Amino acid sequence: MSLRFSEKEAKAMGILSKKDTQRTKKNESLIALVKQGSDPEAILVAACASKWPHCIPEFNAGVPGRKFRIDIAFKQAKLGVEVDGWSSHGRTLSGFKKDKARQNLLVVHGWRILRFTNDDVKNHLPETLSMIELALNTPIKA
Repeated sequence: MSLRFSEKEAKAMGILSKKDTQRTKKNESLIALVKQGSDPEAILVAACASKWPHCIPEFNAGVPGRKFRIDIAFKQAKLGVEVDGWSSHGRTLSGFKKDKARQNLLVVHGWRILRFTNDDVKNHLPETLSMIELALNTPIKA
């Protein structure tokens, strides 16, 4: 499920602060990546690394004995962030099924997974980052 808020709504709910939307050198470089048509995963990795230096791109150890790769992992929070493009997450029925089985195994092993579309990253980056921040600040229920 994907939640969509306007910038105004996100600010009113406290998800997005004025500071998050101010133009800084870091924000300008991310805006440049988007304008250049960069890969959405690369854009989100750069944005997350800028905001949370402890994030791990292309994390390979989500499930013991399996070679799953999480696009962006926050290991201590056991939070995985995935950027779902059509070509890698649904082009074929078998790929679609494998992706669902992979996510189920990650969840069974204690991971929370946020999934974002290319459009979320390219056209709604502040909201995407706010959703990640909200998940990072939400305690894991046992």
